[in-house]
Amino acid sequence: MRYFDDLSEWEIAQRLGIDYAAARKRVQRARDKFFDEFHQRCR
Repeated sequence: MRYFDDLSEWEIAQRLGIDYAAARKRVQRARDKFFDEFHQRCR
């Protein structure tokens, strides 16, 4: 949602019905997971 729909973390929180800190953490975890997977496939 952050990158595909170009939403802010505030907007993500509102859409998911969660607080801002939780939305921010979810974005961070998703980004970390993406980069970990990317690095593993590029080895």
